[in-house]
Amino acid sequence: MWYGCSENLTESALQHPTTGYSEQKIIQTADPVNVSLRGINVPESHDFMGETNDLMIVVKFQFDNQPPIDRLVYLEHGIEPGWYDDFFDDVILSTNDFAYDELNIHLQVYDVDNISSDLVDSVTQFVDEAASVITYPLLSQFAGYVDFAAEPLVNLVNYINEHDQIIDNKITLEVNEDPNEGHDLFQPGYLVCFERGTGINPDDSEYGLNRDTKVTKPDGSILSESSYAVLEVEREHVQTSDQEINQKVAKLIAELNGKGQSGSEAIDYLRQTLTGYNKYQKLNRVEELMNKDSLSEPEQELLDRLQKEIKGWDANVEQI
Repeated sequence: MWYGCSENLTESALQHPTTGYSEQKIIQTADPVNVSLRGINVPESHDFMGETNDLMIVVKFQFDNQPPIDRLVYLEHGIEPGWYDDFFDDVILSTNDFAYDELNIHLQVYDVDNISSDLVDSVTQFVDEAASVITYPLLSQFAGYVDFAAEPLVNLVNYINEHDQIIDNKITLEVNEDPNEGHDLFQPGYLVCFERGTGINPDDSEYGLNRDTKVTKPDGSILSESSYAVLEVEREHVQTSDQEINQKVAKLIAELNGKGQSGSEAIDYLRQTLTGYNKYQKLNRVEELMNKDSLSEPEQELLDRLQKEIKGWDANVEQI
């Protein structure tokens, strides 16, 4: 069950995502976008002894029909119920050019039974060293960290739904759409994901979000007895180039691992990726040659060929 509210937390009544609650316009194709996790409330223990949780938070995101990408947000052993906002990395995804029609978000919060403390320690240690790699479990398999338990982590993420569910909900956010026409809109502001069966209905009663991004009841008190998560959508790009490259590499690995729609799409996606990389290498080579004081005859011939090819790219762009 998903609701949202304006980015202005002084006017923060929760509304259905089909409404235009944002004070800004709806996200459009080519906009910069940043989606982050602001906090999660887990009010009770789901362990057998009823005192703590072995908490794992995974957010899967997917652009259109491209492969879904797993993002490990949190993993901790034996923690008390309550509000959590100290994540490995609160940024779920960020891009300078949202070139898609929709964004699918799948939020999974689980109490993971009998989680290995060694695995938690391993993840925590390497997150401190390389958060932008470890938080993409598929990518961590190729990072070359000898002491890191990548395979158990990937298996845990893949089979997270075999454990005790706290929150497991999806939403598809669409761009270039108008409010109140049945589409969950991709818009700046906050999204709140409630666990199913809470009995909470912001359509009937005025629930809101306070300045700490915690849900408030109609009487103004903080909602503490239900599980929910709060995400923020911003029209801006915050990732470094290395972080964005890791995001793209994780998407490529997911496609090649068969998480896309078909085998042919995996090959097409790989071909597009390598085509772009090949062009980038050629541009670098041109820059390298042009910066040399003098060129040999073969180098000059190569430069001429590359410059001619690059002009062909420009011609194709002009035709488009």
